[in-house]
Parts: sequence; C-alpha cells; structure tokens
Amino acid sequence: MKESKKLKLKLVHAACLILTVCMLLVSCGGATAMTLDDTSISANIYYYWLSQYKGYFLESFSGASDTAGFWKSEIADGVVMEDYLRDIADTNIKKNLAGLWLYDKLGLSVSDSQIDSVDADLADLVDSYGSKAMLNQELANYHINYNILRDIYVMQEKLSALEDYFIGENGVMLPSDEQLDSYYRDHYTRIKYISLNLFHSETDSSGTTQTIDMTAEEKEEIKELAESLAAEIRAGGDIDKLIAEHSDEDMSAYKNGVYIPDTITGYDLIDFALAMDIGVAEVIAMSKCVYVVKRLELEDKPYTKDEMNQFADLVYNCSFEQYQEMLKSYTANIDVNSQIADEYTLSSIYY
Repeated sequence: MKESKKLKLKLVHAACLILTVCMLLVSCGGATAMTLDDTSISANIYYYWLSQYKGYFLESFSGASDTAGFWKSEIADGVVMEDYLRDIADTNIKKNLAGLWLYDKLGLSVSDSQIDSVDADLADLVDSYGSKAMLNQELANYHINYNILRDIYVMQEKLSALEDYFIGENGVMLPSDEQLDSYYRDHYTRIKYISLNLFHSETDSSGTTQTIDMTAEEKEEIKELAESLAAEIRAGGDIDKLIAEHSDEDMSAYKNGVYIPDTITGYDLIDFALAMDIGVAEVIAMSKCVYVVKRLELEDKPYTKDEMNQFADLVYNCSFEQYQEMLKSYTANIDVNSQIADEYTLSSIYY
C-alpha cells in the first residue's frame, strides 16, 4: 500500500517494545486461524496483521527490502530472516489474542465516547478515499472490508482498556520495589563521556549561528586528543576532571553520569555504550563528534532521586514487561490452524 493510503492502526503501547502491536479479534465468516477458548482470530484478520507486521519490519530494519535475498538471509546458524520475523509476529499476535480473551473474562467495557471516536476515525478514512466502495477496494488487498476494519478499531480500544486496567495509573499490576530494582539492574547502563566536536560554531552579525566542519588536520588532532584522554582514564585518571576541562557538551547536570535504558537503540553512541564492559573506556568516532566513553557500575536506586528525569519511563516499562509476560503465559493454550499459518508467508503477502 502506498504511504498515503497506509492504514495505520493505533498501537496499544506507543513506546512499546518496538514490535508489540495490537492483535485484533472479529466475529466474521471464514476459517479460523487461532483460538483461545471462545475467542478466535479469523484467517482474514491473521492475514491483515501479518501484512501490517511485514510493512513494519521493512520500514524498521536497516537494509530491509521485500526481496527473496532479504527474506532468505541467514541471521544465525540455520535461522533465516523470514522465520525469525514470523516468530516475532506470531508471538505478539498470540499475546494480544490472549489479551482480548482476558478482556472478556474480566468484564471490562469500552465507553460510548470511545466508540464515537472510532466511527469518526472511520468517517475520515472514507472521506480520504472518496467513498466506502473505494476504501473497500483497497481493504480487499488485506482480505478485509469496512465492517471488519470497524471491529478492528473497536478491539484496539478494548486492548487499551485492558492495558489500563493492569498497568495504568491505578493499575492492579504495578511493580513492587524489588521488581522495580530488578528491572533497573537488568535494563540500564550508566556512562560518563567527553564530547569533542568536529566542527566550529560561528555567529554572524544578525545573531545566526552556523556550524563549519573542521579541516582534516583539525579532525585528526581531535581524534588524537580523544585517544590520549581515553588512555589517561584507563590509567586511573579522573574522568570528572577531564570532562570539565575538555568536553564541548555541558555535563555538569549529570554529576553521577548518564543512564541509558536498553529500550533506546539505533543511535551509535548508545548502541556502543550498551555493548561496553563495566570499567572500560573507549573512543567512539562519529561524523560530527568524537566521544570518550566510560561505562560505570550502576548506583543503588538512583531513580528515587531522579533530578534529571532519566527514569521517567522506568515504572511503566517495568510494568509493561510484566504485563507482556502475563499475556504470554496464556499463549500455550492457543490452538493454531497450521494449514492457514503455513499458507501465509511474510515474503509473499501484500503490504
């Protein structure tokens, strides 16, 4: 589907672990793909969600393309990309089917205003296509129609209500002190770093500031300085003193260091820091800066005095992990129609 017509569904968790998305349940004709007691997913909806995953994977993975080479590429011994990503999709589909089943068992409800919002969203979608007939023509590529899409949107509201019930502000599954500290120690990294710019900043008479790249010789001098600082830190030098003397980035507000959760990835500095061993100092060269980074031991419960708001998402992320594990515990009871599952592949379906 072209970007202008891509049907984006509201996610249950916007900063969710980037691959956890809502699964949808509808009561419509046709074969059943997955069942948990009296709750089931039709083959149509299963196809639709696999297509949404396919689009997400292709947009999110570096170097991804809808080619045989990509889907057949080996990412581990004996594991190809198609199978790896399909397992991720199916696992999350099952967890969200469990969530919809649990929603019914708990007797939760969606308000009239939420239903009105769904209908308003659909009306806007119809307007963007010109008519319901034109929208259905596009939806047919995903094996669904307008009515099924409405059911899908309603189910998303139900999944949101379920999440709020368990881990919302007054949720019944908020973490204990012990669980919170365990999550912190498993998912956070503490670093201190010196930032050395590879550019000059100049301000003209109008007050406009622009950056100008350093010469090759200047850049080489900065890199040599970085290596020298890293060596000094490895030899026991005071990193705080060196930061104050050399860093182009003001780190005075982070006297105890910067805390990085492993939910943030895709940035060279962060990815490199997460892979470092504790106590090690390394140089990370990037296009605009050179960093001298040292990974440090975690402090004891720094989130209780979070002056720089570095742990704003700690409670929610800890709760969400527990919530997902709870949903996963129900997936062993899900019956999968293997004939349908085998018929659809990420490499062949429409997206």
